[in-house]
Amino acid sequence: MIGWTARGAVVLASLACGQVPGPAYADDGDGYGAGPVIGITGDGTLSLGWEASMTFGGFPIAKASAGGSYQVGPAAEEPYTFHYAVIEPWLFVGGTVGVAVADGANAVRGTFGIWEGFPIPLQDDQPVADAIGISEPAWMLTFAFGMRWFGSTSQLYLTPKLWRFTSIGFNS
Repeated sequence: MIGWTARGAVVLASLACGQVPGPAYADDGDGYGAGPVIGITGDGTLSLGWEASMTFGGFPIAKASAGGSYQVGPAAEEPYTFHYAVIEPWLFVGGTVGVAVADGANAVRGTFGIWEGFPIPLQDDQPVADAIGISEPAWMLTFAFGMRWFGSTSQLYLTPKLWRFTSIGFNS
């Protein structure tokens, strides 16, 4: 199982990315994104997968995500695949709450976690800075990293996603 050292690494990596970001907001159903998931399960096994998300709620920013995670080399004590549906609100740090279905006995498990991410605009005229907002369609690349649990199975992960937004803002 991934110990406190790896969990601490997530917190330290978040701090290394800069100051704590301010709240973000987006209009209901405004952003859509998808990308791969690269993870390490609690027993040290590499996992690869996918995730698709959409924003909802306005402020604080929240997203609904669905995805799949597949171990590259399955271990005896860990399920080989997970498919999940989660709600992920974000204010100063992100949280994950939802359900997952594991392979084998099709066991339904609770899913929870903590994550942080940052956006990179893909258009020159679209800065991502404090107190800005966009009001026309724009593309962003985001990188999120975190720690989540599918029941008792833990996963440290990185998820780059390509997003399409029509309005999003970041305030400090």
